[in-house]
Amino acid sequence: MKIAKYDKKENTLLVGFPSNGLVGTFSISYLIHHLKMKQMGEIEIPELPPTLFVEGGDILVPIRVYNKNNLFVIISDIPFDQYLAKEFALAVNEFCKKTQ
Repeated sequence: MKIAKYDKKENTLLVGFPSNGLVGTFSISYLIHHLKMKQMGEIEIPELPPTLFVEGGDILVPIRVYNKNNLFVIISDIPFDQYLAKEFALAVNEFCKKTQ
């Protein structure tokens, strides 16, 4: 077994979507709260229906980006179909370029 050396300066990105059983959303939500991550941005996809969420009295957009040290997470509270996957991938790519 070969294991590449890990560069601790590299960033890690995790993404959680609601799907069957909401496992992705619950997992990322747990990380956000357990690690006390701070929201650092949001991803907007114009084709999504206008939606917002309220948590603890705060208004939240549906797709948010959190960060702590070199760990970034993207959490989506709304599912979207395969027709929006390209727009989402492009938005995530743009986000990654901006945060290098």
